Amino acid sequence: MKNTTDYDLPETWGLMSDEEKSAWYVRERVFRQAISQDTTFGKRYRQQKEEQERLDTDQYRYDP
Repeated sequence: MKNTTDYDLPETWGLMSDEEKSAWYVRERVFRQAISQDTTFGKRYRQQKEEQERLDTDQYRYDP
């Protein structure tokens, strides 16, 4: 089954029951809402993500 959503579904998606899928969607939506709000958690999450994106670039690469 092809994923046509903007969610990164877990590898075990096809093995999950309808109840498990529903619970997973609820947790994912709660998480997305929390990171988008102007809260300490949201700010820290965005800062960590931005830092990781910087570290993933060649800007921080070390070639001895």
